[in-house]
Amino acid sequence: MQAIKALVIGLGILIVAGIALLAYAFYARMNDPEFKLMRTERQQASSARAAQRAEGFGQASLGLPEGCSIVEVQPDGKWLYLRVGPAGACERVLIVDPLSGRVHGSLTARP
Repeated sequence: MQAIKALVIGLGILIVAGIALLAYAFYARMNDPEFKLMRTERQQASSARAAQRAEGFGQASLGLPEGCSIVEVQPDGKWLYLRVGPAGACERVLIVDPLSGRVHGSLTARP
């Protein structure tokens, strides 16, 4: 009888711990959509490379044409959105990774 009671108590503790872990994972996922509770070796290596990039990338060139300048900067999660102006040939939005300094894309609205 003692063994069954100990087994039931032990399994009850495991169930409570599992629910708490699940609740933590849901909460963390709401705050960071890329959150992973368990990481594979490949993801750990990727995290290590990201930590190395976080040290800095030195100097990056955006390659803006003569007379163009950055008018506005909007950070959003892991991207920076740079609005380039003045209006006319210079007007566009650049999408930049702030960790690497790499330009991922450019949006231009032309008729």
